[in-house]
Amino acid sequence: MAKRIRRRAAGGRAKILLTLVAQAAHIPAPSGGTTVDAEARAAINAILAALEGKGVVAGS
Repeated sequence: MAKRIRRRAAGGRAKILLTLVAQAAHIPAPSGGTTVDAEARAAINAILAALEGKGVVAGS
């Protein structure tokens, strides 16, 4: 997967930056365990959603 990002450089020229990386597999939400920490799970789920939104990891 390649992402193309265009940015304006000084002088009006456009820079094209390429990131060549493979998308990581989907990471499931936390579940199970003897101690359930709702705040930690909410934070982890927010991080996973952000990574999925940016295309770093595959969605479910």
